Amino acid sequence: MTANINDERGAGFRFSHIGLCVSDIKRAVTFYRDGLGFTEGIARPITNDHRDLIGVDDGVDLRGSTQYLRLDGLLLELIELESPESIPASAHAVRPMHHRGMTHLSLHVNDIDTAIETLTTHGGTYLEQTRLDIKWPESSAVVLFCLDPDGNRVELMHFTNEVDFG
Repeated sequence: MTANINDERGAGFRFSHIGLCVSDIKRAVTFYRDGLGFTEGIARPITNDHRDLIGVDDGVDLRGSTQYLRLDGLLLELIELESPESIPASAHAVRPMHHRGMTHLSLHVNDIDTAIETLTTHGGTYLEQTRLDIKWPESSAVVLFCLDPDGNRVELMHFTNEVDFG
């Protein structure tokens, strides 16, 4: 592995992955693999050896699994806990984006309407009220949000011309 050349401290920080706790790993894999085009990587069990890492008490029987998925350079770790059972972020509402923490996963798409249809077919929910048509001097875009089966926001972006956000 090579160090991050922009890291003057020499620690070698590099992006690794994003972890996402889900209620049903098979359903989530179907959404991210079949709906968004991720490819499956390795799967690993979660055991009592992971108590301190996960942050559960010694008396709790820790059981679960992880499944890694990749899209382009992004590695996504889906985490399902059987014990203790995962806690829903909200039972009835979409998590507002002004709450601190990860707000969304964003993906470029070639065809916004086909992407919506594909995601809803694979367990996602299209949030129609979020659709925004943008006109900039260098490009125009359609940006909107869908939800994965656990209510996590997935942003879909379609640009007429490539835009460099970096």
